[in-house]
Amino acid sequence: MICQDGTTTTVLLPNADTLLMNGIAALLHREEGIEAIPGTPGEDVVTMARELRPDILLLDLDDAERHNLGAIREISRISCDRTRVIALSQAADIQNAALVFNHGGWGYELKNCRENELPIAIRRVRSGKRFVCSALGGDFVYTVTANHTNLASVDLQKFTETERKVLAIIKRGGTAKDIAAEQHTTVSTAETHVRNIRKKLNIHSRSELVRVLYSIKLD
Repeated sequence: MICQDGTTTTVLLPNADTLLMNGIAALLHREEGIEAIPGTPGEDVVTMARELRPDILLLDLDDAERHNLGAIREISRISCDRTRVIALSQAADIQNAALVFNHGGWGYELKNCRENELPIAIRRVRSGKRFVCSALGGDFVYTVTANHTNLASVDLQKFTETERKVLAIIKRGGTAKDIAAEQHTTVSTAETHVRNIRKKLNIHSRSELVRVLYSIKLD
């Protein structure tokens, strides 16, 4: 359906034969200014994005998650953000959302979101703004808690070289096991590094730490 101003946002739905994408197609069909494009079932999502050049691509993050994270990065690279990916997930998980943004995604929405929320997400991302599902508190990537209103002034020199490496691993979505493997140490030692980092930033949870890292330039 075309907007009154004549513009249309094209939305590619990979695996269009699934119940999820069928439901989304029916929802978007009623929305002014949004055109749902069904993708060919089983076709590579990066290939579809390259050939069809949609404005938005809705990607099922729970379907071969690791592969799809790589697809998000590749789509962002080949389209120079002409095609913007919104990931759909079962889980309101701040680390999953962080991974999506870290791989070049523009939005993170739940599969069971309110009916009016997905069109809002599509329009927001189409306008050049990031979107995170309401269950994660909106713009968590750019929002900081009251204790961290001036993150630009955080002095990274307060961290040891090892702690800065740990920060980079966490920002990529790494766990204590990932830290231990990359730093050739034990999981217990990795967890100690994370606790020390949180103490220096006056942060009380891992999810808050992930959120803060997206407001700090590490390199």
